[in-house]
Amino acid sequence: MKELRQFTMARVGLGRAGNSLPVREMLALQLAHARAKDAVHFPFDAGSIVRELGGIAVKSAARDRAEYLRRPDLGRWLSLESRGAIERLHGPYDAVFVISDGLSAPGVHRHAADVLRCLLPGLAGWRLAPNIIVEQGRVAIGDDIG
Repeated sequence: MKELRQFTMARVGLGRAGNSLPVREMLALQLAHARAKDAVHFPFDAGSIVRELGGIAVKSAARDRAEYLRRPDLGRWLSLESRGAIERLHGPYDAVFVISDGLSAPGVHRHAADVLRCLLPGLAGWRLAPNIIVEQGRVAIGDDIG
C-alpha cells in the first residue's frame, strides 16, 4: 500500500487496530475534518481580492453562508443586484475570470493571485473582461455570468 500512497493524497493503506483505524490515523482524519469545516466557514473577503486583482465583487442568490450550504442551487445564480452589475459590463471580451469562495475561502485567498499571475502571460492579446469576484458562489455561477 505504501506504493499506492505515493500516487494519491487519498487515505489508503492506513492499517488497522482491530476493527478501527490506528490512533495516529484516526487523529489525522479528525484534524483534516476539523480543518475542512473551518475552511467552509472561513469568511470570504471579496474586497481584498478586488483590491489585489481588480474587478468587481458580486454575490450569488444565497443571502448568507448558512443558506449557501443548505441550498446549493442558490450558489449557482447571481443575486438580482449582482446581475445588474454584470449586465453593465458590455464589451467584446474573449474571456473572464470568475473567482469565488466556494467551499474554501482560505484557498481563494491563498492561491487566486498566483493562479492569475501564471495564466495571464499566456493570454497576451486576449480581451479580458474585468475579474468577477463572487461571494457564496458555486462553479456553475460562471454559466450565469457568461
